[in-house]
Amino acid sequence: MRKRTLVVVVLILIASMIVGTYFFLRPMCNKKPIAAAGKWLPITDLPVQSSPLLPMHQQWKYGYVNSEGTIIIQPQFERASNFYDGLAEVTLGGKRGYIDHSGKFVINPQFSDSGIYGWFQEGRARIQSWSLRIGHFWLVPAKFGYIDRTGQVVIATQFDEANDFSEGLASVVCNGKWGFIDQNGKLVIGFEYDEARAFSEGMAAVKKGDKWGYIERSGKIVIRPTFTRSWNFSEGLAPAEMNGKFGFIDKTGTFIVQQQYDWVRPFSEGLAVVQINDKEGYVDKAGKNIIAPHFQAAEDFSEGMAAVQTDGKWGYIDRTGRVVIPLQFGWAGKFSHGVADVGIHTEKQGTVNGYINPGGKVFWQNEK
Repeated sequence: MRKRTLVVVVLILIASMIVGTYFFLRPMCNKKPIAAAGKWLPITDLPVQSSPLLPMHQQWKYGYVNSEGTIIIQPQFERASNFYDGLAEVTLGGKRGYIDHSGKFVINPQFSDSGIYGWFQEGRARIQSWSLRIGHFWLVPAKFGYIDRTGQVVIATQFDEANDFSEGLASVVCNGKWGFIDQNGKLVIGFEYDEARAFSEGMAAVKKGDKWGYIERSGKIVIRPTFTRSWNFSEGLAPAEMNGKFGFIDKTGTFIVQQQYDWVRPFSEGLAVVQINDKEGYVDKAGKNIIAPHFQAAEDFSEGMAAVQTDGKWGYIDRTGRVVIPLQFGWAGKFSHGVADVGIHTEKQGTVNGYINPGGKVFWQNEK
């Protein structure tokens, strides 16, 4: 009898938690959006990082080095991310927290290392609530909210999914539909879309049914949903797909670069990656081939160079297509603040993470 009573009590508690999750902790889902979001003003009081600090791995711990390869924050963490908005997410003692450039904890380790969290963007970072799963069934599904730079929860964990803030708004999900909230957690664009991407250049790609279009910050549809797929605007143009081929549209929804590619990436520094017949190259905003598709893979231009792959090796080209850093790496990231993350081949440890400068010189190589 006692055992049966205990089981009943446990089931009642679980049911109560589920009910609480779906009703009491989800006040936003039933609200109507407030007045249209005004013009977004960039945050100006965030720290400016003049010299990057980069995660490094040594003796089974993570720390940070500068762009000269000098250790600035000693290895002590189980995990470490890049810095965003002046803070980096690290794991210590199985808990996640955030440090500043001196290595001091600004937000003490307190978040579960198994959850899905975001880095800081525009003064907000995603957090995930406690959850409970048995097999493939979620008894208490995880919910998402946001903290500020002091670690204070400013938007309660109530959303099924949540993305980082961009231009003052973040896309979130309630009951299977996407909408947008502001940095105070107020719903400004209602839950009516099947998918939604981040705002960029004042517009966001949204999906209704099986078609994508674009809205402005007021929530008004400015390009009606007509595309099979579409992405964020960058440098005035956005990738979009119709009839199985990709091109680039302007902010009226007109194809400026006609749909003829198997795949494309957004414009960066005036050039965009395009793919034809499994080969990648670069076009300009008029659709002219600047670097003909012949690479196995290609990444965006950043600081005048782009990572490309041929025969399984990565290196860097300039805007003319000339190889400026030989193809020798296992992987290669974008240059930022004069530093790029690359995979360095070693005889004893295989491929390890390291960093290079614009001249291709390795100034740091991790221990695996």
